[in-house]
Amino acid sequence: MSSPAGRLTIRTFADSDEKAIAHLFNSYLARFVGPAPVTPESWRQQYDVSWRTPVLKEDPECFRVAERGGEVVGYAVTDSPSRTERDVAVIQELCVAEVEGADEIARALVEDAEERARARGVPAMVVDLSPDDGLACRTAAAAGYETLGEVTEVFMATITNFAAFLEEMESELTRRFAASQVCQWEGGVHLRSGEMAAGLRLEARAVHAEPPRGEAALSVDITPEALQLLLFGQVSVREAFLQNWLSVAASDQVAALQVLAALFPCLPMYLPRSQWW
Repeated sequence: MSSPAGRLTIRTFADSDEKAIAHLFNSYLARFVGPAPVTPESWRQQYDVSWRTPVLKEDPECFRVAERGGEVVGYAVTDSPSRTERDVAVIQELCVAEVEGADEIARALVEDAEERARARGVPAMVVDLSPDDGLACRTAAAAGYETLGEVTEVFMATITNFAAFLEEMESELTRRFAASQVCQWEGGVHLRSGEMAAGLRLEARAVHAEPPRGEAALSVDITPEALQLLLFGQVSVREAFLQNWLSVAASDQVAALQVLAALFPCLPMYLPRSQWW
């Protein structure tokens, strides 16, 4: 466990922090949810296009960085004033490096968020966290936060834009596909659920999200009530198929189901905190 020397400061995010924050995000989550394939570009892009979380270029003050001895040791993402409910502010991400004094760093980031919320007249704060996130849970409990309700391993509740969801999860889908037994499969995949349609192109052990065009090697229909269950890993592809929650059109249906099972395994999926599609 490293221990950078120097005084802890909390400051606003700067463009030069992107690389350190992406590394911190990945290493932090690896401790309790497994590998997170986030790059500096993908981390930044999430906050340049999201409609629910702050837009980085518009609200840089909502991205606060903890620095000690010239090293980024933690950060917090809080909601912007324009997106805050009248009486509640939210800490949407809280990540701290595995260094000496990590609890104090996390507490300093929470206190900073509380102070900034009070300054704009918001009296209450909510911390979004995973029950497996020991540091954030300890920090929230020590600061007097109470659980608002039951929590689960799935952070998303609703997909309202199927194509945007697949685009954001492209790197994770590629990781799953490349590690699977069907990684040599190539072709277009068209997916439809109710009024929503999306597409994937699989080639060279990679997955690319793209609009569905022309003929597809694999076409999938998913009932709307099963979409979240399947994509968030709460039911298997086999179970969904047997329950008639999805139908598959392909020249080789067995191989098609294997491809779908590789992309959407029955495993809890970590999804960025407070992000909705």
